[in-house]
Amino acid sequence: MISEQSGPHRQHASHGSIPVERMRWFTGRFVTARDLTDEQRYLVHRRWLINRVLHGEGVLCGLRVVPHEREDCAPTTVWIEPGIALDCCGRELIISCRLCVTWRPAAEPGCEPPEREEKLLAIRYHEEPVDPQYALIDSCTTKVGKEATRIREGVEWKLADRDELRHCWPEERARIHDDCDDDVKGCGGCIEPYCRCEGWVPLAVLTRHEGGPIEISHLLSARLPGAGHLTKITHINWRHGGELRLHELAERHGRLEVHFDRPLREADGDATGINQARRGTWRPGLQAQFVVVTLLCDFILDCHGNPVDGHHLRGRLPSGNGTPGGVFRSWFAVSD
Repeated sequence: MISEQSGPHRQHASHGSIPVERMRWFTGRFVTARDLTDEQRYLVHRRWLINRVLHGEGVLCGLRVVPHEREDCAPTTVWIEPGIALDCCGRELIISCRLCVTWRPAAEPGCEPPEREEKLLAIRYHEEPVDPQYALIDSCTTKVGKEATRIREGVEWKLADRDELRHCWPEERARIHDDCDDDVKGCGGCIEPYCRCEGWVPLAVLTRHEGGPIEISHLLSARLPGAGHLTKITHINWRHGGELRLHELAERHGRLEVHFDRPLREADGDATGINQARRGTWRPGLQAQFVVVTLLCDFILDCHGNPVDGHHLRGRLPSGNGTPGGVFRSWFAVSD
């Protein structure tokens, strides 16, 4: 694991063609370094492809950003807890022990610190050659040099400003995908990875006021497993498990809203889609009642014809468990 302050690094190119030739072994076969490298490349790239297509991009487990325990370190330092994430190429980002992230003061010594600072904390896959040993560099001249015998996989972190990684910063409203005119069954949306964050996986937004302790906002990275092309529920106009007053319902004309991150296909009568709710005298009937909202997402299709990934896991949004369909449930109490 390295920080953004480290020197130049070698990053493995994973955007090449998917290997389609598997090595075949037999007794008496002459084996070269190229053969062994191709064997590794086939297995590694196929694994990354499966990770990306089946699970998507985001955090598998852990990787929470937490403040430093010491008061004198809190204005400059946070911890990234151990965990695993997948990047846009399907590569595994593994942090096996707590990683310290230092946010250096922007002002020079003796100067007043900025009134407000904000950074995006993100991590990215990193690898470097290690364990060098002597080897013949040129078989004709018997020139001897050193070659790395292993590739160490790790993670690097970055604190990005607003003008960096612009597509990875959280927005006031969830991003609406604009790919409805694309053919997701073609090669473009499946074989080639879509890396809008340039391989970085965002973890949190860090905010600091006049040199005070760092504040951490976690509402960023997707929690996997999650498929990359499934539509999710991003917003509801009531607080899940909360309370809604009658006058608030009246101001909304009894309207409960559910927002999705991709346009939906029009309803096919009562068979699929969002159908118009039957209207009635809701005010007397809802007073002091407990309202449960249920969406059968197997029958709610997005503009691609895929069922919405509607599982409302842990009561958090966006919805989804990485599989199409499922039941979305939420509830609230109605008070006077």
